[in-house]
Amino acid sequence: MKLNKPLPKNVKSVNEHFTKNNFSIMSEDTRIYVFEISDSSVLIVKIGQSKNIRSRVAKIKRDTGLTVKKIYFTPYMSRDNARLVEWACQEMFSSRCVRGEFFSVDFAEACAVVDSFVKLVSIPAIVSNVERSEKLLAIVNEIKTLSGNKTEERAILINSAKLIVGN
Repeated sequence: MKLNKPLPKNVKSVNEHFTKNNFSIMSEDTRIYVFEISDSSVLIVKIGQSKNIRSRVAKIKRDTGLTVKKIYFTPYMSRDNARLVEWACQEMFSSRCVRGEFFSVDFAEACAVVDSFVKLVSIPAIVSNVERSEKLLAIVNEIKTLSGNKTEERAILINSAKLIVGN
């Protein structure tokens, strides 16, 4: 599988990350966020990570002049897990990338995908996380191949991903 964006620096492979017992052992000080942003004519989402969501919103407004319309954020997690979740979400939506971390994706869909990946990295290593991660990556790849407005098919695949991570 060719990746559009490299893995985070400290992660050699997705499977390696899920086989290590580093789930929430490190300090939990980072959140993944999804912002719905408007420039008056179009709505886009931004997926990223931050320790301080309020300051991130203020920085986006200051740097871009864009308005954040909706905000979703996860509970705090380790920085390593946050990097992996951010990477996985951005990789999944890479075909709908507008620029950098900005995507032409429905806000609710982006939030559902973030939740699925957060649950995956939060699962204790007792169960085979390698198997789960492989299945989830297969679903991500299948979702990425859907073209056009196939909302129903996307919903089915996202629900399948939720079942894999035990939602």
